[in-house]
Formats: sequence, structure tokens, C-alpha cells
Amino acid sequence: MHHVKGTALRSKLFALAVASAFSMAAPPVIAQDAGADTDVSTGVDDGGLFRDIGFSFSGFVRFDSAFHTDSDENPNNQRTNPFNRKNTGRSAFPSAGLGSVANLQESLFPGVAGADIGRLLGSGLDTTIGNLLAAAPGIPSIAPRSTNPGHNDWNLNQLRGKFDVTLTLGSNVSIYSSLRTVYDFGTYDEFERGDSRDTFGNPSAPAGFNQRKSRYFEYADYQDGGGSCVNYLERCGDNYMADFTALYLDVTAGPLLIRMGQQQIAWGQALFFRVFDVPNGLDLRRHLILDDALEEYADERISAPGVRVTWQATDQWEADAYAQMFTPSIYPNANTPYNVIPSQFTVHETWTEKHRGEDFNYGLRLRGNFGNWGLQFIATQRYRHEGTFRWIESGAVKDLPGLPGTGAIMAGTPLEADPTGVWSANEWFTFAGSARLDGVEGLNTLVREFQPFTGLLAGSEIGGSKEAAARELDLFFSIGGGLAAGNLNGGGLRGHLIHEYHKEEVYGAGISYVVEAEPGSLFDQLIINVESHYTPERTFTEKSLSRDFIESDESVTALVMEKYHRWFQEFPATYMVFQALHQSDSDLFGQHLGCQGGTGGDPGTVAGEFNRKTKQCGDNKKGGSNNVVIALMQPFPNYIYRLTGAALLDVEGGLFLQGGFRWSPGNDLTFDFIYNYVDGNLYGDENTNALQAIDFADDFTIRAAYQF
Repeated sequence: MHHVKGTALRSKLFALAVASAFSMAAPPVIAQDAGADTDVSTGVDDGGLFRDIGFSFSGFVRFDSAFHTDSDENPNNQRTNPFNRKNTGRSAFPSAGLGSVANLQESLFPGVAGADIGRLLGSGLDTTIGNLLAAAPGIPSIAPRSTNPGHNDWNLNQLRGKFDVTLTLGSNVSIYSSLRTVYDFGTYDEFERGDSRDTFGNPSAPAGFNQRKSRYFEYADYQDGGGSCVNYLERCGDNYMADFTALYLDVTAGPLLIRMGQQQIAWGQALFFRVFDVPNGLDLRRHLILDDALEEYADERISAPGVRVTWQATDQWEADAYAQMFTPSIYPNANTPYNVIPSQFTVHETWTEKHRGEDFNYGLRLRGNFGNWGLQFIATQRYRHEGTFRWIESGAVKDLPGLPGTGAIMAGTPLEADPTGVWSANEWFTFAGSARLDGVEGLNTLVREFQPFTGLLAGSEIGGSKEAAARELDLFFSIGGGLAAGNLNGGGLRGHLIHEYHKEEVYGAGISYVVEAEPGSLFDQLIINVESHYTPERTFTEKSLSRDFIESDESVTALVMEKYHRWFQEFPATYMVFQALHQSDSDLFGQHLGCQGGTGGDPGTVAGEFNRKTKQCGDNKKGGSNNVVIALMQPFPNYIYRLTGAALLDVEGGLFLQGGFRWSPGNDLTFDFIYNYVDGNLYGDENTNALQAIDFADDFTIRAAYQF
């Protein structure tokens, strides 16, 4: 019901927007008397009713191309999963064999009675036991993940357009519209259903968020099998999108400005960091966070319909308030170049069904200027844009191979037998670590929170032992691959997650100071800005994907120092910025600093049980996350050339470097060359720095644009 209503609302809004844009794109044709606006005494036309109407149009057409420069492919996609076609260890069976049915049951189903195992396996029990005993004397490896490997030379090939229209209706009223269009040519090794087959040669099931042909913009809807556009006033498909980043009416009345319509609200100014930039989420579908850092998320920040009121109360104080339809951050879709969610998991999205057109975010900012000093205060009530993830019932009634009738049981668990899922304990722990999850507790939570169904599948909690967890996981993958049907090579199990959004309140304060020193000196006109915000009981994804989320108070503080300084008389001034960020409870991407999983060929590591009071995991003394940024921009004489650079260091051992060069040869042409380098394992434990999650994303970008 909500989905239908949300779709109808979006269609009406978009139709209204298109009609408005086209009406603004050409001067209005108005029938009137030839002499209606002519002064009869002078014979001069003074414009009359329409003398204050103004019109302007601008924009650009641009081609963006990003060449993949890293030897590592994106591990989160099906065709570039590092486990494809590679044997990996399986620990469900001791290499010396089991010897007897009793030993088999005790090894694989510790503490589970044979009758309970029989309820699961039914008439297939004897056959399964026989298969296990025959195979047990030493299967040290498992058949490799069956997906066809892929290789990508390109991360991005997109044709873009931006069309801005301003219509001035008088000295106090104006309308602004900005339409963005994007087409992705899809020049990558795309995933298709037939690329993944189980060990019986069957392809993956056609349904599901992560199992169809690659979608670059349309967000898959697991519930109805269709797709949707997350943004208001957006139309999208597999390879294209068109949206209004702005479509609003401005009305001024003395010190009051009222802005109504589709808009972005950018309170923050920092590069990479979003301390005060809390009203809107980010759309990461196009180029993740790898665009020009000095653009300050201008292309990523999501617009939404709302009302914003700005009041210049006094010469010193300004108040800025908004109410805006909630729109979440948008992650790249599965099997697209910059995907950050492992594609072995199906995500059930709640945005369309529960929030679209239903929920609003609200906020207020007070800003004061007192000579060289500045003060800011913010207070917002919002739904957190990133949301949380947890296990959910798959709802997929699909029998385990060789075990008829088990589909109803599987539907009550977060697991689904499918070759696009996880194939081994090693794969499970590797992706748990890279996603900042606890692989051992993830299994325990899956078993505990989905009884009695997981119990009927002989699932049991295994405490904190990674070896026991690996044994149980590999057993599940063996059964999921068709062990009961005589297939001893194992197979895939997909995990099902739900994406939910939680209300929170954010309070912040900031202070700035402009240094006055000897004119022309390095410190003269240096702007020092400190911003901090506090969120009580912020909700985070739990590291075992439990429905019992982590709730903790978080503070985020940033120091920003920026300045324009002229080093050489012949060159324009250089823009320089230094930033430092401290987050008490989460990393740069908003993931909680709790227990970590494992990586590599080892079954995995676990730091210990998470203590919600101390926000620590075992003996792991997490003191929050810290990041440092240095950036600069240097134009050349006549502004024909421009150099830019930015470096982001996660002090836990992650580094992001960006270098840029712009050439403006004239004739409204510009060419940008941007190199992005990410090292998520500079030093220390790679699982403890946020940048490891995008370590695969190195690229060299070329932008060719014509502006009008």
C-alpha cells in the first residue's frame, strides 16, 4: 500500500517538475495589447507588468571516464570475488576420518540427538551419513566457487549533463531549477544469472536484490521483484538516471528568505568530513567519494523536497531552519564497479515501504559573526541516512538439494541455497572481516535469533571458538551444495539482511576565528574553525548483525584551518586546508568500532565479546577513530591550468591520495585529470581502518566538459 502511494507521489512530483522546467526553458508567449505597456506621452515601452522578469540558462555536457589502476578487483562483486575458481580449506571433517556414525554425529552436531538430526534429514539420513563417512577420510579442500571470473579495465564510463535555469519573477521572487542527467555505458564485465552455477550445473535463482543483471541506478526492490528510484523527482533505469538536484521557489521579504521545493542543504564546509553537514545524505552510485575532493560532495549530496527559512535577525545573528522529506544515503548497487556491500547477501530495503513520503527531518542552525569571531549552533531531529543492517528471514521457499520439504524451514532462516552465496568458512570470515563484522558471533546470532528453524537444520551456538564456527559453517555449505544428494563438493548459501533507518537527534556547536597578522604573511587571514556534534543513543549496526542494535552516545569533533596564500607574485593565491577529525564511537563511514572479524585464508580471528558499557571488544582498547586531511589548490596565471591535491590519513593505517590537474584551453572547454590512490593496509591491522573497505577503488579519471 505504501509502495503504491509513494510511487504515485513521486510521479506527480516529477510530472510537476518537468512541466515547470520546460515552462522555464523558453520565454513565455503572452497575448497582450500592442500598446498596453507604452507610455502614451513619450511612446516608450517601459515593460509594464513584465519589466522585472528575468531569465538565465547555463549548464554543461561532460564525459567521465575512470580507468582501473589497481591489480585488485572489487571483491564485493560476483565475478571479481577472490574465491572464484580457487580451492579453499574446509574444516567440517577431520582429515583422519570419522570411523563411525556416532563419531560423525558428535563431530558435526555436538550435543544434538540423532532423532533431531533425523527430523531434518528424514529418509535421506542414511544416505547422507553414508556419503559423509565415505568422504570424511580426508577432504582437505572444497570445490572452488563456480562463478565465472571477471576483469575490469574501467570503473566508470558515463555521459553527463547539467542544465540550470533561473527565472526571476520580481525583485523578491525567483525560481531555480537544476536538472542532472547521467548515462552509464556499462563497459564492464557485468554479472548475469548464468555466470554462477551450483555443483549440479544449475544457475542462481532469478529473484533477489543481488542476483539480476547489473543495475547502475535503479534500486532493486526485493519484495516485489521490481525496481525504484530512491530520490524524489528522479527517473532511472539500469543504465540511466535523470533527476532535479534543485527545483525551488525563493521568496524574500526584508530579512526573511523562504525557499520551497527540491533542494540541498549544505551546512558543513569540510572536505570528506560531515560534522555540521547533517541535513542530507549522500548518493554514492556514480563515483563513490572519489570525485574532486574540493567539490565538497556537491555531486553526492542528496536533494529532497522541503521548506527552508533563513532569517537575518540582527547584523550579527542569522537563524536557518528547515523541514525536509527524509531521503536515505544511496549505496552503489551489487555488481557495479564501486559496490561496497558483498554481493553474497540479499538486502531487503525498507525505504520504499516504510518511509517514502511519510517521514520528515527537521533542523535549526544559529550563526553569529562578531568581527574576527564566529559562532554556530545546530539542533536536528532526523532519520539517520546510513541506516543499519541485521539478519532477516529469507522468505525463499527453496529446498536444500536432496532434502525435499526443507524449503519451508530455510524460509524461516536468513539463509538461501544459491551458488551466488558464500561457499566456505574461509570466505565467510574473509568478508566478515572486510565488512567490520564478527564472523563467529555472526553465526551464533543467526542460530540464536531464528529458532526453531535453525535448530531444525542442526544449527547450534558454538561460543567463541572460531574452529567450531568454521566446522559448523562448512557443514552448512556442504549440505547447501547438495551433500544429501551425493554432491560432496559443497555449495553456496546466500545471507539475507534488512536495511532499516532510525530516528536520532544531533546537537552541535562551532567556533571560528580569523587570524590577523602581518599582511601577506603565512598566518594573515588564516581561518580556524572547530565544529563538534553530539548524538545521544545513536543506533549502529551490531557486529553480529543482531536485531539487538548497538546504541551509544557519540561525539564528533573536527578542526579545520584554511587559507589563501600568494607564494609567487606571478601566480594566483594557493588555497590550503588542514583538517583533523575525531569520532568517539565510529569510523569515517559511520561503522561502530566494535569487534572485528578475520581475513585471508585463516578461518578468522575474534577480538572477544563486545562490552556495550565501555564500547570495547575484549582487551581491544578502542579510543575512537582519528583522521587527518591536507589539501591544496593552485591556479596558474590566466587560470588556464590548475593543480589540486588532497591526502586523507586514517591513523589506524589507511591512506587516500588524490591528485588533480585541470586544463581550460578556451571555447568553454575544460579537461580534468584526477588520480585516486587508496591503501587500506599501510600499517597495522587492515581491519581497523575505514579505508580498507574501498582499497580496490584506485582509478585515473578523465573529465571532458563543454560548458554553456
